[in-house]
Amino acid sequence: MIYKIIIFLSPLLLYSDSFTVASYNVQNLFDMKFDGREYEQFIPNKHNWTKKILDIKLNNISDVICDLNADIIGLQEVENKNAFRLLKHRLKRVGCEYKYSAITHNQKSSIQLSLLSKYPLIDIKELKSSIDTDRYILQATALINNHKLILFINHWKAKSRGGVESRRVSYAKTLVKNLPKNGEYIILGDFNTKYNEFLNINKKYDDTNGVIALNHILKTVDKNQLITKNSIKYGFYYNLWLEVPIYHRWSVNFYGHKGAIDSIILPYTLLDKKDIDYVDKSFRVFKPNYLFTKEHWMNRWQYKNKKHQGKGYSDHFPIYAKFTFF
Repeated sequence: MIYKIIIFLSPLLLYSDSFTVASYNVQNLFDMKFDGREYEQFIPNKHNWTKKILDIKLNNISDVICDLNADIIGLQEVENKNAFRLLKHRLKRVGCEYKYSAITHNQKSSIQLSLLSKYPLIDIKELKSSIDTDRYILQATALINNHKLILFINHWKAKSRGGVESRRVSYAKTLVKNLPKNGEYIILGDFNTKYNEFLNINKKYDDTNGVIALNHILKTVDKNQLITKNSIKYGFYYNLWLEVPIYHRWSVNFYGHKGAIDSIILPYTLLDKKDIDYVDKSFRVFKPNYLFTKEHWMNRWQYKNKKHQGKGYSDHFPIYAKFTFF
């Protein structure tokens, strides 16, 4: 009987010090201060973008973040430091405070990358491509139980409006250049690239002769095969989308076209059963019922007839994974 109790408890003991890392594109969280870089539909007091509507957006995004309850979460599409401050204050007010945070300050972009953490953050950096400066990469180190974990938060250019592959390649090269040779780190964010993009290249955006930033530059593929936990080696990366069945591999749904463009990507050092390590099969898409409409579509932030409707959440689902210590 004692032996059976020990066996039953061992998984709990093994993961008692686990923590969760998530990524969430909040779909354009803008404040009410005009600074000239806003998207047209988010100019204060135009298109029904009012303080009342902003409060609804803040409440809805806070609900998702609170329910997700990640220890570290990378966010995409927060307008600026002030919009981020409003979100942090709202989270604190509803009992989901994150004491540590970071945000980029790209003056050429209407939206920024940001990071919320329950652990202290150090060595915060903004990584800039020398070719394409429209998007930065946010780098920060979290101090977790005497361990250092480096986070790289990304939001690569979408394929619309001049988003050819060479632009994403420039981000990927900047990222790879700054990845540590050793140590433990997580690459996450909205890459606007499917985990298996190399299998179905759209010629409309292919100005790199078939080279895909996420697959070939970041090396989530080797010899035309996706890297798996069993095949991973130094210099290659494992995309956690492979942890779930194919029919669950999506975090966005644009007019019926589902895609896995948000990713959490790991080096071999988070799969080697040393120090910090990924908890096997813990990767998930966060999609509670309220993130769906009655018609079973994504309950995205609603903008109709050039007006904000004050309903919905985001056009992306959050993704998350658990990690532990060895």
